[in-house]
Amino acid sequence: MKLSDSSYKSWMQQCCVANIEIFKYSAGVHNVHRADLASFQSCTPSATSNALTTGNDEITLASEGKKWYLCSKATHCATGNMKLAITVLPEVESPAPPPEISAATAFGSSTQLLWIGAALAALMMMI
Repeated sequence: MKLSDSSYKSWMQQCCVANIEIFKYSAGVHNVHRADLASFQSCTPSATSNALTTGNDEITLASEGKKWYLCSKATHCATGNMKLAITVLPEVESPAPPPEISAATAFGSSTQLLWIGAALAALMMMI
């Protein structure tokens, strides 16, 4: 998921563990702080939060649960446009491929195939 200046709005997003969020923005104009719920709601980064400032910040979502991010420049977060809440879902495993079915398995034994063939032949003669 890439977030640019124009799409970095206050919205709820769902994604899975092991996804990488990429925050793309104008360096020096914005930043990204990881936040807890209280910091997110107040738009005030915690004292231990370090701002990401490259303009091309990658964050790996390594665990499930709620994640919050905000911009601490000027009133960007407070105006509601520069904060993001993400719900990280458990990693989903790929389903097993369906079993292969041979013609004999699909239609039964060769005796059943003969009866089906005879029935089809009889129907064709009636038409």
